[in-house]
Amino acid sequence: MLDALRRSGALTLFCLGAYLVFDLFVSGFNLVVLLTAVGCFVLTHYLNPGPKHQDEGVYIWDILDVIIELPFRSIALALRLVGRTLKDGNPADL
Repeated sequence: MLDALRRSGALTLFCLGAYLVFDLFVSGFNLVVLLTAVGCFVLTHYLNPGPKHQDEGVYIWDILDVIIELPFRSIALALRLVGRTLKDGNPADL
């Protein structure tokens, strides 16, 4: 029951973040909207209960988990690359 509520909240935050990213392209750049979208994706990552393999026949939850985690993993990868570049001082090493 609690996992279903957490998954529902994560899905809602993911949809809100996706809409805000869409709004960035349609209405033009706005820093507040960008930070809110990033915040939604980060909160989605922490709110999502993750894959539970109790229902082996239901693969839609696994696919949904991958889709929900994709923006957070992209943001984390970009931040790691920026941090590594700033730490090393040479972007050509990537």
